[in-house]
Amino acid sequence: MDVGSISTSTAAMAVALRQLQAMTEAQMAVMKTIAESQQQMTELLHAAGIGRNVDVRA
Repeated sequence: MDVGSISTSTAAMAVALRQLQAMTEAQMAVMKTIAESQQQMTELLHAAGIGRNVDVRA
C-alpha cells in the first residue's frame, strides 16, 4: 500500500467535507430566509384579513 496516496486521499476527503459543510450552512441560511419571508407574508395577509375563511382541507 502506498502511504503517500493515503495522506492525499485523506486531505482530499477533508477538503470535500469542508465544502459540504459550507454548502449545508448556505442551504440552511437560505431556508431560514425563506421561512422568515413566509412568516412575514402570513402576518401581512392576516393583518389585511385575507385568507381567514379559506378551507385548506383537501
